[in-house]
Amino acid sequence: MTYIGNIGVYAACILCIFVLGLNTKKGKKVLTLSIVAAAVSLVVQVISDFLMNMLLYMISDEGDLYSGGAVVWDIVNFAFPLVTVIVISMIAGCAKKSPVIIVITALCLLASVYIEYTEYMVFEESVSNLGNMFEMAATDSDIRALGTCQEIFNKISPVAYIFLLWVKGKDEK
Repeated sequence: MTYIGNIGVYAACILCIFVLGLNTKKGKKVLTLSIVAAAVSLVVQVISDFLMNMLLYMISDEGDLYSGGAVVWDIVNFAFPLVTVIVISMIAGCAKKSPVIIVITALCLLASVYIEYTEYMVFEESVSNLGNMFEMAATDSDIRALGTCQEIFNKISPVAYIFLLWVKGKDEK
């Protein structure tokens, strides 16, 4: 789900920039470089997710270390799409600065970290209720719902940045 959402965000960014003509740098090379930046970001994210999940699996018996590692990794996962969208806009020459985006990013990051920590706490509670199948089924649906909420919060900042590019680009024309 994460990777599909990121592909959608990157595609929306590239389409917004190049279809609406927001790019100040022209040429096929700029479009190709933007697509390559999105693809490289996705590959780096897949590889780093695999390595971090292996590390978290190895330290899963250490509760505090595991929860801290999961929260830190959530921050990294939160930053991947936003940084990639900013890099794509820099490549196209249409990067914008806005304090509103910084505030939106900070709020979404706080919400995402809180959801990650809550997910960990729900998981810990489910481990203590291993004998009760009804509790485990409820916990599984809770964890999936929290994961979906977290994915939504992780995509709000890059989508808001793309919207900023569109609005500011429209104003400049």
